[in-house]
Amino acid sequence: MQIGIRKKLILSFLGIALIGLITGAFGYYGNTIGEKAIHEIGSVRLPGVDSLLTIEREAEIIRGSLATLSIAGLDEATRARQYTNIQEARARYHSALAIYTSLPQTAEEATLWKQFVPAWTAWQQANDQYLELNHHIDDNGIADPEQLGRLFEQFIKDHYVLAQRIVEMLLLNSSSFDGGEDATTCNLGQWMPTFTTTNPDLLTALERIKVHHVRFHELVHEIKKLMSEGKREEAVALYQKDMIHLMQENIFMYLKTMLYVAKDSITLAEQGKELLLGASRQHQESVLTLLERIVHLNQNVAAEVSSQANEQMTFYKLLTLIAVVSGMVLSIVFGVFSSHSIARPLRRIASHLQMMAQGDFSIEVHEKDCLRRDEIGDLSQAAESLTGSMCAIIGNINNGIGTLTASSSGLALVSDELKSGVLHISGRTISVAAAAEESSVNSNSVAAGMELATANLATVSTATEQMSATILEIAGNAEQVRVISDEASRQADGVTAMMRTLGAAAQQIGKVTETIAAISEQTNLLALNATIEAARAGDAGRGFAVVASEIKELSRQTSVATKDIRGRIDAIQSSTNMAIDDIDRIAGVIKTVNEIVPQMAAAIEEQSVVTRDVALNIAHATTGVADSNEQVMQTALVSADIAGNIATISETVSGIQTESDLVQQSATEMLTLAGQLKTMIADFKMCKGKSVVLEDPEPNIDSFMIKNKTEKITGFVDMVPVTT
Repeated sequence: MQIGIRKKLILSFLGIALIGLITGAFGYYGNTIGEKAIHEIGSVRLPGVDSLLTIEREAEIIRGSLATLSIAGLDEATRARQYTNIQEARARYHSALAIYTSLPQTAEEATLWKQFVPAWTAWQQANDQYLELNHHIDDNGIADPEQLGRLFEQFIKDHYVLAQRIVEMLLLNSSSFDGGEDATTCNLGQWMPTFTTTNPDLLTALERIKVHHVRFHELVHEIKKLMSEGKREEAVALYQKDMIHLMQENIFMYLKTMLYVAKDSITLAEQGKELLLGASRQHQESVLTLLERIVHLNQNVAAEVSSQANEQMTFYKLLTLIAVVSGMVLSIVFGVFSSHSIARPLRRIASHLQMMAQGDFSIEVHEKDCLRRDEIGDLSQAAESLTGSMCAIIGNINNGIGTLTASSSGLALVSDELKSGVLHISGRTISVAAAAEESSVNSNSVAAGMELATANLATVSTATEQMSATILEIAGNAEQVRVISDEASRQADGVTAMMRTLGAAAQQIGKVTETIAAISEQTNLLALNATIEAARAGDAGRGFAVVASEIKELSRQTSVATKDIRGRIDAIQSSTNMAIDDIDRIAGVIKTVNEIVPQMAAAIEEQSVVTRDVALNIAHATTGVADSNEQVMQTALVSADIAGNIATISETVSGIQTESDLVQQSATEMLTLAGQLKTMIADFKMCKGKSVVLEDPEPNIDSFMIKNKTEKITGFVDMVPVTT
């Protein structure tokens, strides 16, 4: 049983595809293993190790900053920078902690992490206690409390020694000693300008001690001076009264206060060192140890995952290589088999087809190939059938060549008759086209005149509409004038009433001024009587005379002011009466305007009606002219269509003339082609080795139908009138 080529090829390619599938499966699985390992290392272990190293690095930064804070004598900026470093390190620690806790952990890693979290919390609490102690030290405002404490003790000792020398000088009545008189040369005087602090208690004590310190050294100078002058009792009294009190109650008290603050800072610093070197260090070592173990564990897990992935990928690489080699071997076997069973028969069939292409149809197909029951057999049988079919086709072509020769001769005769008829049609179409063109020109002239008339009527209509709009606007303005005049009339009435009220008020004020004037005259008389009585009284009435004179002067001023007010009120009354008269006249004018405005509105309404009638008539005239213009335009279009159709006919006739020439040329070429075909057919070798025998049949073409149609076209063109 023979298997077809199609099945052979399908089985071959299926085998190769199966090998490719196996190879791809091995490669895909190997890549999957690699991807898992890369994900485990790159997305879990490396970020975890990086986060742990970040935590470890930030822990070292915190440890270093805490150790730096324990150094005495640091300035405020350096200590503030350490606090900032600790805060920033803790923030970075929490960020790294969030990354690490979001990653998956092994069982051993989770156990170590549970130990790490409380250890870190304990270390942080110890650090917070240490930072709180340092903040208290900062509040004291002393950078190096031990050094400052030693200085304060030295200052107290210096002034005790100076006081002791004063006592010795007073008790022993010994000679004076050098120094102690200038406050700026002693150790305390030289130190105070250089000391800075933020502690308000220290600043207050420092400011107070400066004054007392200067006074102390001034007393030393005064006592030494008294002793040099021999005034020992006065010197002793000055020492007992001023110097002892100043030294004990002021200088030593403030120095001891500052020394107490320094010792408090020393105590806080010692507590901080004890905490830093004790509990904090223990928790720190525990934290760092656990971190190292967790980092080492993650590194071991990453190394183990990488090793397993390399082993598995090496195994699948070997399987993939075996599959590739097997595929290559099978492909070679399938290729050789296909070449042997397919290529040889195809070459024999190709050789047979090449002989047929050269015109030799006498060779038969190999009998063995025709007997095969596959695609090669089908192809061989088809080639055998093609040979017989080509022999029959060439015979039919031989018979058709004679018919082609006769038809070509008849076609040449018909083309000559068609050409003569076309020339006659062409002459007639030229005359008709000229007449249609003249008619189109006349129609266009009439249409232009009608368009001008339409434009003029449209202009008149537009002007009429504008006039109507203007009249309507005037009517609206007249109505607005009427409304405004009514409002003005009402306001004028209101103003008149107000002015009358103002006049009445002025009259009332006039009456009041008359009363004031009468009172002023009576006051003047009383003042005169008082003056007379004061004159009678002599010296006893001088004061009363002065008061009476003042009252008289006030009475006179009141009288003058009353007369001035009276004059102004009379002027207001006069102006009010004039304003009332003017407002009455304005009200009369407004009433006249109110009477005229309705008459003007009625006249405007009549004018608006007439204008609308004129606009309506103009619109009717415009419509009539537009209709006439449309008819003229249609006439022009019809004339243009006729001219266009005639031009189309002329072009068609020219095309027919050209085509008739081409037909005649084609007929000649067909005769030549028929001769060439005769020669070519004679060269073919037919089945059984016989050449082709050619015959010349009688020509057979119906030229009467073509001639009849040409005459009909010519008669139609003759019927078209030449003039319009």
